[in-house]
Amino acid sequence: MKRHTLAILSLCTLILQGSPLYAATGDTVDNPDSGTGAVVEESGLGKIIIEQIGPVDNIYAEWTLIKPNSITVVGRHQTQTISVTPVGNHSILVNPLDGATASLEIYVNDELSNTSDHPQANFILRSDETIKIVITSVYTQVGRISVTSKPA
Repeated sequence: MKRHTLAILSLCTLILQGSPLYAATGDTVDNPDSGTGAVVEESGLGKIIIEQIGPVDNIYAEWTLIKPNSITVVGRHQTQTISVTPVGNHSILVNPLDGATASLEIYVNDELSNTSDHPQANFILRSDETIKIVITSVYTQVGRISVTSKPA
């Protein structure tokens, strides 16, 4: 029984040797989830700015920012700056306003990097970078209202 357990542990060790689990702070590792072979820096800080453009003043969609280690920040502001943010993989999910769609533009150091017609996006924040996410909400559902009165 002990030999069987030892064999399984040895096999697990061989499999995990190439894994980023063994990366030290400051090392870079390939990000298998990005699909691009992007390299993610493991230490440092950056800044994220989230801005919203909406069809009605003072009414904004709710968004959730998922930072490394599954730390979440939720907001519903026209502009929010998150100054001290750990580098790594981030995701943003937008809950559009009722009857509206949300699109995203992602800027890296003031340069347009990515656009999405969907209310979610993934991005990599690197050390000393500023990521600006612009959420644009547009009403897409329209309806017809009729009024009937007596006398006509």
